[in-house]
Amino acid sequence: MSSMNKEAIVLKSDGAGRVQTPVARQVELVREFERSGFQLRVSPS
Repeated sequence: MSSMNKEAIVLKSDGAGRVQTPVARQVELVREFERSGFQLRVSPS
């Protein structure tokens, strides 16, 4: 993951302990995934 920067990001969590990822970081993660060439596979249920 060479595109990761070395800045610390403080992530908030709710009362149940779930992490809330900022929208800008969500967009960045999707773009990184798209550049990676991986394909999402969904198995039939």
